[in-house]
Amino acid sequence: MTKSYLGQIKIIEIDGEKVTIGSYSYALQKQITELSIKEKTLEAIDLFLENSIKDWTLTDEAGKKLPITREVLDTLTGTFVNKILAEATAFNQLNPAEAKN
Repeated sequence: MTKSYLGQIKIIEIDGEKVTIGSYSYALQKQITELSIKEKTLEAIDLFLENSIKDWTLTDEAGKKLPITREVLDTLTGTFVNKILAEATAFNQLNPAEAKN
């Protein structure tokens, strides 16, 4: 039987909000690496976050769920985004067996 290395997720809680982070594809990893080589680090981080965040409970004033986009990420506090970035980075460095926990 072949193990699946796609679709691994983890739900984390940050400042009372639930954020679902997940694994990303090798193709995306290559895009992120290419951006980093071209010294486009912030663009690489944005791409990584947009693709690592699978869902969240963040809503606007009307209670509508916010989309996971660079524009929305730019409106969040640096501390909040850095916590997501740290969790997503650590999660994507785990092997699939560790990611299930």
